[in-house]
Amino acid sequence: MPERDRNRQDEKMQHYAELAQGHPPQSRERQLALTKLVGAIAASGKLSRPRKGEFIAVYEEIYAEALSLLWLFVCENIDRYDSGRGSVMTWVNYLLDKRFIIEGIKTVVGKKGDRPLSSSEVELIPQPETQPSPSQLLQQYIRPLAKF
Repeated sequence: MPERDRNRQDEKMQHYAELAQGHPPQSRERQLALTKLVGAIAASGKLSRPRKGEFIAVYEEIYAEALSLLWLFVCENIDRYDSGRGSVMTWVNYLLDKRFIIEGIKTVVGKKGDRPLSSSEVELIPQPETQPSPSQLLQQYIRPLAKF
């Protein structure tokens, strides 16, 4: 996407956020602005996908849960957004990366077991140091076959 289009996209999100902040909670105008803001964020292609290489079997469920929590937070707390600290996408991706993906993990992985996981338990889940490259993965699959 050209830089000019990305800037327009950012300006549109900024406009919707400021528009929502300018109306009282629960007002029709605020709800409309928030609907447009969430739609613009979702359609932007700029949402991060934190911890994507982990929890492969349930990642999409975790991510969907994280997004649901994120949308709710944005709609309930749009007044916390400060344009002086960064763009809407910076704010949203920070929340997604640092807060809501962890909440999604606790909810989804926790429901697979007996109880939800605490934040300290989530931190203990092993994380790969680095992702193997596609060529390394291929080598791992080929080596056993070379013995035949």
